[in-house]
Amino acid sequence: MPDSSERIAVWASGESDAGIAVRSLAEAGIEGIACVGLADLAVRIHEGVGAVVISESLLDGETLSKLAEVIATQPVWSDLPVLVSSHRRRGRSVAELSVLGNVALLDAPLRLRSFLQASRSALRARRRQYELRQAILRRDEFLAMLAHELRNPMSAIALAGEHLRGEVGSDSRALAILRRQTRQLTRIVDDLLDVARVASGKMTILRSRFDLGRGVGLWAESFEERFRDAGIGFEIRALPVAWVDGDEARLEQVVGNLLSNALKYTPRGGSVRVEMVSRDGWTQLTVADDGTGIAPEMLKSIFDQFVQVDRTLDRADGGMGVGLTLVRRLVELHGGSIQVHSEGLERGSRFEMIIPLAPDPVAAAEAAAVAVPDAPAGRTVVVVEDEADIRAMMVMILEEAGHRVVEAEDGAAGLEAVRRERPAAVLLDIGLPRLDGHEVARLIREELGPSIRLLAITGHGKDNRSRASNFDRYLTKPVGRERLLQELQSVLS
Repeated sequence: MPDSSERIAVWASGESDAGIAVRSLAEAGIEGIACVGLADLAVRIHEGVGAVVISESLLDGETLSKLAEVIATQPVWSDLPVLVSSHRRRGRSVAELSVLGNVALLDAPLRLRSFLQASRSALRARRRQYELRQAILRRDEFLAMLAHELRNPMSAIALAGEHLRGEVGSDSRALAILRRQTRQLTRIVDDLLDVARVASGKMTILRSRFDLGRGVGLWAESFEERFRDAGIGFEIRALPVAWVDGDEARLEQVVGNLLSNALKYTPRGGSVRVEMVSRDGWTQLTVADDGTGIAPEMLKSIFDQFVQVDRTLDRADGGMGVGLTLVRRLVELHGGSIQVHSEGLERGSRFEMIIPLAPDPVAAAEAAAVAVPDAPAGRTVVVVEDEADIRAMMVMILEEAGHRVVEAEDGAAGLEAVRRERPAAVLLDIGLPRLDGHEVARLIREELGPSIRLLAITGHGKDNRSRASNFDRYLTKPVGRERLLQELQSVLS
């Protein structure tokens, strides 16, 4: 627990009362700080304190509201103890003071023994909050590290599976299982990484203007085969043009989680539908199914972390119960909201997401209709990747596409290869030995300028430094064959 949060901030109705309280705390080995007003108290809370002691007589209606606003700015994990000195017979009740959160009443005039006991108790409770927070941070760091370590073997498996499709044919049942389970594992790893971001408040979005209706159509179509294989009817209804300012990849994640959820909880013979409607500056996406439904007592907690609706004991469709937590947070970051409706078990469920519309950009609509020309084959591409299996698969895929490929296993060797070959594009891992991908990209830009296309490939998930600085594209492992070639074609065209 930080030293600053072992302190107790005291705001009393008179300077002498505050001084007495601070001296009493000091004699008991507790640091106290006398505050001279609400503004001073707010600064101390912002700096970090273990508890607040305040005279109830200072809390008129306006002051009470303002103090509640100050306390509300605390991190989500924080439950700051507030000790209120009050004449119980004529003072406010705990219920009236509950807007301050974690409130305890102390009988005025204060008795030294009771005051010190309450202060020590408040600091113990605050210390436990910090200990719990540190444990959660360590857990989230572990989850992020685990997700990163899993991405490298997953990337090699995904690329190998794509390559095998050309050798054994797309009708191979074993290959279909391999590809399906790789997608499932990728989704689980993504959830592991994102749940850490949600818990730490580091989840961000990268906004651009795009047609959500078109995006939903493409994302939903990618699920058609999975619904067909599961024997579930899948209907994509009207998807109007709906321009939004949002993170296209994150909203694809939202739709994917909602569709995966519907697939998981709808039995064979059931049906799922997707539809959109726009009105009054908002667009609403609905994903509805006639599956197992949700019990009334689960509706309020369905978006909470690690909550799942029990369906069967086998848990064949897996998941960790974090998908809907991510959905809610991502929708909120887009200025929207999401609700779930269900009439009960075996009555199906309906998820409704709404986010604000953006002005319709006519120029963007015209540009979207222009086809991207094919990139010429036979270009020189440098692949810099320290994982040998991933590097080998990338080289094989690129050579089959007609490119000349030069490979390197660390940052320094990759930089030398780029200097020597002057390639059209570089596929550059971020977590490289000797020189990391960011430094290699910076040196390439400084020495050779913007003509060489740089594609970042990493297992760390989205990295704003890469998006905002030297890279033309940012790809998160595992990267499939089609995505790899599409992104390369896009930057070379």
